[in-house]
Amino acid sequence: MKVRLITNKRPWDEEVSKFTEHLFYSHAWYNTMSRPWHMHFLAKCERSIMPILANSLNLKGYSGPWGSFGGPIGDDTLSLSLIKATFQKLRLRHLIIYREKPLTPRDDSSNFHLNEERHESVVLELRDPETVFKELHENRKRNLRKALKENFRLEILTGIEGANRYIKLLKVVKAERKNFYFHNPATFKRIAGLENALFFFSEKGKDLAAAVILKLDRNTLFFWHGVNSLEALHSHAGDFLQWEIILYGIQNHFDLYYLGTSPNTDLLRYKLSWGGSIKEIFIYSI
Repeated sequence: MKVRLITNKRPWDEEVSKFTEHLFYSHAWYNTMSRPWHMHFLAKCERSIMPILANSLNLKGYSGPWGSFGGPIGDDTLSLSLIKATFQKLRLRHLIIYREKPLTPRDDSSNFHLNEERHESVVLELRDPETVFKELHENRKRNLRKALKENFRLEILTGIEGANRYIKLLKVVKAERKNFYFHNPATFKRIAGLENALFFFSEKGKDLAAAVILKLDRNTLFFWHGVNSLEALHSHAGDFLQWEIILYGIQNHFDLYYLGTSPNTDLLRYKLSWGGSIKEIFIYSI
């Protein structure tokens, strides 16, 4: 199979637009995720494409870096062939692919083995506020009622102003909890350059909870990162924030809200308490 590697923004986005308007396939997303030692490409064959972020030092590649989705889209019958050809052309040692749908093996790909894992993500269907509230877990309803009495205030920011304020809260939380880890502050400053990135804040005299929300396309919101101070955990400022994100989605005519994957059972249970359902995410590695 012939594979073309596209690096420039205009031809990259022109090719992607034939298949999807999804943020996670755009040149802007991969440019935001890159470091000086990274290369990013859009691999293209005749009827299928796959974005790749490759580390030039350890030759490890990702399609779907930093909690995003990737993998080939287009003609599914070409997916495995495109993965194999791209892996060989870039001379990678490892390739990890995050997909919303499983790959379908073909007979002629039997000699090309991919390891598969499955993670659980939570997706909430955004209908009217009354219906969404009715489907919340009883504990979530109780905590949200308490939070709504606390006179929290919501602020939504974009750009570097939002990133700087978000980083400031992250540093407060890191001081409160020594084992708290967050990405390099520069990552959030790069995210701020995306038109699709919103910084939500729940505050009461000071910021207590915050979230980075991405507009993946005209139908979908995505919870990319969040932070809660110790005070937020006790006052339910985080519940107030999640509810306001849901209301924002409904008011702005989004259909779905991805609350993201969950590394532990407690976090998965919390996300499900908002009335969402489990959606499997497929992770393939070579």
